[in-house]
Amino acid sequence: MSSVQSIRRAFGVLSTLGDGPLGVTEVADRSGLPKSTAARMLATLVDEGAVEQVPGDTSYRLGPRLITLAGGFSLTRSLATIARPTLSHLAE
Repeated sequence: MSSVQSIRRAFGVLSTLGDGPLGVTEVADRSGLPKSTAARMLATLVDEGAVEQVPGDTSYRLGPRLITLAGGFSLTRSLATIARPTLSHLAE
């Protein structure tokens, strides 16, 4: 299966921000990207709401859209829904 490099890079950027706010240089260093690429990724992720710039600062942090996306996951995939097929099989 092939992968899309930009998606891998975006997830790398998001993962680095999981530890707290970071500047562009820190994001680039931790994610192994050139600084210009990290800056473009951050700008795009800001446009999408997945990342936000800390007010009055040059650092970035995870954005509110990730909460919305994660909330949708929990609503559609409860533990009972995930476990039901396995539990039914075991009950048989």
